[in-house]
Amino acid sequence: MTDPERRHRFRTESYDKTITALLTKRSNLFGEASKLQDRIAEIKNDVSALDQVLGSLGYEGDLDAAMPC
Repeated sequence: MTDPERRHRFRTESYDKTITALLTKRSNLFGEASKLQDRIAEIKNDVSALDQVLGSLGYEGDLDAAMPC
């Protein structure tokens, strides 16, 4: 084993717990992002349904203008 390989292996082994924790955190963040994307899709569907009801009730205003910044 060459000296750089030995140093890399030592660094990796000495940081095993840190690496595992970071990988776990990364995985958790991806899971959270996925849930947020799902929730955003649900909200967009709800807004679309509300827009349809408003249109069926005769609302003709600019819905986009009524959006908060």
